[in-house]
Amino acid sequence: TALPAQTLERSDESTNGHAETRGQGVDIGVEGTRPGSDGATSRARGRVGLDSHGQPCSYHTSPEPLSPVNYDGTRLVELTDTPPPDPADQLYILWCNDDFVALRWFGPGTPTPEVGAALEQLLDRLDVQAATVEVRPDTAGLVGVPAYAWLTGDAVGPLTDSITLPGFGTIVAVEARLTSVSWDFGDGTPPLQAGPGAPWPARTDVHHVYAVSSAPARPYPVTATATYTPTFTVNGVDGGPLAPVTVTLTRTYPVRELEAVRQR
Repeated sequence: TALPAQTLERSDESTNGHAETRGQGVDIGVEGTRPGSDGATSRARGRVGLDSHGQPCSYHTSPEPLSPVNYDGTRLVELTDTPPPDPADQLYILWCNDDFVALRWFGPGTPTPEVGAALEQLLDRLDVQAATVEVRPDTAGLVGVPAYAWLTGDAVGPLTDSITLPGFGTIVAVEARLTSVSWDFGDGTPPLQAGPGAPWPARTDVHHVYAVSSAPARPYPVTATATYTPTFTVNGVDGGPLAPVTVTLTRTYPVRELEAVRQR
């Protein structure tokens, strides 16, 4: 069952959200682009939980009564047609504040509803705050000369966070490791699937040779889409992998023709 995407507008950013159920799991995501100045790095997160009013999600669960209709006879939610992983599992509703998100199975072999809600909160909080896309040559590239790119700061990861459940003393922790980076150099060539690169003067496979200069007022956008694979623990006990999380970093990069200088 898939819920329709919704677009939320803010004064300083735009976001596009979605929530889909796939069996027991739930994939929640919002892409929000924060504007950046020329040459600076802007960031778009692949997962930012917001409700229908644009407020950050506080996740909680409630048992699903297994009834397809509300008290007034209207249909409440589409019940999942996916059987429970374990016959002892019970179906719960996952909420973002007052908004329905998804149906989740919880039981002896799965996290408790409280742990499941904490995991959603932790995945929303994973982010790269101090990260940039760097390119050399720095201020401008040259046609025919390789431009080397890399990620800096905490984008290389791992990204970590934890929550202690109130009243339970249970510590739920998430660690997300960088697994791949897709580089788009903005000139229409296919993206490069590679790693995070390495700081100059290292020369890695994360480089690109521009064949055409950029327009004077329209530098190329260099975009790195980093994919992280999260895992979680409950009181130090491994809980397994979670759905991937993506973060997109973009900077502008002017490219010029190499001009020959004749000396007389």
